[in-house]
Amino acid sequence: MGVPLGIPGGAGFGGVLRDSSGAWIRGFYGNIGFSEILQAELLAILHGLHIAWREGYRFIRCSTDSQFALNLICKPDSPFHKYASILSEIKGWSLRDWVSFHHIHREGNQVADFLAKKGALASDRLTELVSPLQELATSLLADALGIAFPRM
Repeated sequence: MGVPLGIPGGAGFGGVLRDSSGAWIRGFYGNIGFSEILQAELLAILHGLHIAWREGYRFIRCSTDSQFALNLICKPDSPFHKYASILSEIKGWSLRDWVSFHHIHREGNQVADFLAKKGALASDRLTELVSPLQELATSLLADALGIAFPRM
């Protein structure tokens, strides 16, 4: 997931790897500086794929709340797109036939939303979390149980 602090503005990304029951495996977030939300969304997907592969996961479901990013990933390459290099790398990872992409509503993906906001405020380009942050306990449970809270 990505989040801008202004459009365009300081932006961050974040994501979470979970097992099939929704339990935490690993989380990540990072800051990409002055950018647009689409770049942050695509970088969240790309970093998630890198981490999942490195950790040995070979059959994953990649969920994103960005229908626009999902549409770009599923379309043929366009070498003239502003984020063609990121899209090409994501598509290269998907050629290994180990990942399926799916849309999820932001309200059902609170952990990634929280981490993306943390990324926008961070100074590091990428931070990985082996254990969940204490403030994520309620959101982890809600996401795992499929409980969606309305946006505020």
